[in-house]
Amino acid sequence: MNDKLLEVLETLNYPTIIVDADNTPLWANRKFLRLQGISREKLEKSELRHKIREVLADGLRSGELNFEKKGKSHYFQPIRSPLKTEDKKLAVITLFDISKRKQFQAELLARQEMFEKLSEYLPEGIVLCHETIVYSNPAFEKLIGYSGSELRSKTLEELISPSQQPAMKKEFRQLLLREKSKLVSTLQLTAKNGENIWVRIKSSLLLQGGKKLFLTIITDITEERSEMQRLNKLAD
Repeated sequence: MNDKLLEVLETLNYPTIIVDADNTPLWANRKFLRLQGISREKLEKSELRHKIREVLADGLRSGELNFEKKGKSHYFQPIRSPLKTEDKKLAVITLFDISKRKQFQAELLARQEMFEKLSEYLPEGIVLCHETIVYSNPAFEKLIGYSGSELRSKTLEELISPSQQPAMKKEFRQLLLREKSKLVSTLQLTAKNGENIWVRIKSSLLLQGGKKLFLTIITDITEERSEMQRLNKLAD
């Protein structure tokens, strides 16, 4: 192997391995050796090389490697790049640390699960939208008459009364572009049975895992409006 290449790979801040066509490790930089807690001499033993080859092959298939060190999990994304050599088909596998990303994703999932559990007990409808509806709580599903799975193929906008859709699309776009921090409006939703339901909505924009989501709280005000109309008639 080219000595200059090995010098360059040794200076990298990422665990790096040179492998053959079968992903058997032939050389590794100090970052990789420290990660594995092994010496360069130990890497040359066939039994260990075979074990590492299997781990690398699994990681390349799944796109993720997990190493345990001092009781702590370290997650890496392996990238395989071919090396141009005259005698052998070699490649460099570089391991990029994605531990923080994995931790963030786990925390995000935990928060989402907590949010969903809490929202199941709320009397108001709760809807999360990313293009289509990605989550709806039982209160909203009962109000609108659609099941959660049916709502996954719908947008919140298409549940709004047709006459109000153009204005609400504009409002949601302003929210998406951060021209306003929240959206508060009174409108009609069309239930599955065709009934129009008066609701008050409060929407805000959330960033979750790089995605922009609309969080909307929906309150049924049908009875409230009916009572107001009744009082107005009495006043007349």
